[in-house]
Amino acid sequence: MLVTFLWSIFTLFISTVNALTVGSVWRFKGKLSGWMQFIVWSGRIMAVIGFFMVILIVVVWVMYQFSLFEILAQALFNVELTHAAVGLLMESIFNLSYLLIIFPVIGLGLGITVHSWITAFREKSLLSGGLALYNTGATVYNIVNAVRFVPKVSKALYESIGKTKVSGIPVWMWFALVALPLTISLGGAILITNWIMKLAENKYPEIESDSLEYV
Repeated sequence: MLVTFLWSIFTLFISTVNALTVGSVWRFKGKLSGWMQFIVWSGRIMAVIGFFMVILIVVVWVMYQFSLFEILAQALFNVELTHAAVGLLMESIFNLSYLLIIFPVIGLGLGITVHSWITAFREKSLLSGGLALYNTGATVYNIVNAVRFVPKVSKALYESIGKTKVSGIPVWMWFALVALPLTISLGGAILITNWIMKLAENKYPEIESDSLEYV
């Protein structure tokens, strides 16, 4: 539990920094080169993904603590969920969320890592070099974990659908109950990212096109 809490705090911090950074240049993105526009969009998406992961943990925890999975299944589908079925749903939610985000995280992370090394070689500062090392470590970590866990998570998700059929739960209901917290979390993540970006945008004056950095 402590590890999850600390990971969530760190993820919220990184996502907030990403959103603030992107927000400070978002209205000027049309003046940026194609590569820099890709980096700006990557930062925005990575911020959304970070907030999404943390919000999802909270949403699923709340739904579990207040028996919302059982209540929704009974009210909407007239199906009584067992404790084991709820556990299966929660496992499926996190497995599916991992498969949905890991490939964008790796792809966008590679682009951000390349850009951070370009910046580090150009500026030759301790901060830019440290940021490049962090981005490299994070990207390598995500790739290694993807190689290790994507096959296992995919298999577990496939098997959970089979277990759902055996337990008598309609597959369409399983998809609905899995999609609900994912949709709520994604919507919340987008709203929070946009709000933080708007806060950053209002703090910066108009930037002349020749003062923007092209890569």
